[in-house]
Amino acid sequence: MEWQGIVSIVAAVGAVAAAGGAWKSARETRRTSQAQMVMQIMAVYSSPEMLEALKNLHWHQEHTPDLATQLADGTLNHSKRSRVEQDTRLVANYFHRLRLLLEIRLVDGGFVKRLITPDQARFLLQMIEPIDKAQNANYDRSTYDVFRSLFPDAGRPFGGRTHV
Repeated sequence: MEWQGIVSIVAAVGAVAAAGGAWKSARETRRTSQAQMVMQIMAVYSSPEMLEALKNLHWHQEHTPDLATQLADGTLNHSKRSRVEQDTRLVANYFHRLRLLLEIRLVDGGFVKRLITPDQARFLLQMIEPIDKAQNANYDRSTYDVFRSLFPDAGRPFGGRTHV
């Protein structure tokens, strides 16, 4: 009987150790997945297409302060309008993807705040959202609302150019 008790204790300790190992393995798998996700997200943001889009939108931010109005009333020439719409869509989709990752709980707000700077959130809310709204009065506000809640100061006016 004494051996059976010892065997039971050893089996219980082994089961606890196995459970601990499985938990640690799951945690490491999640960290690895998050690292891969960060690399993919950063690759999208650092792509040549994104760089060109951001440069173009920054140029308009500095030289066409009434850009959203011109888009809304149709006074922006066709080639500029087409380029701005394309660039806006590229930048907005980047943030939409992050919102979706938040919604399905693959990442949390703290994770997103480590990826996105306040200046990037400010650019989204002060440059991209007005353009989106000018193109469609019934635009989907969900992404903008998420980033407004994560970065409450990003909706406030800023002095100078953003660095996104």
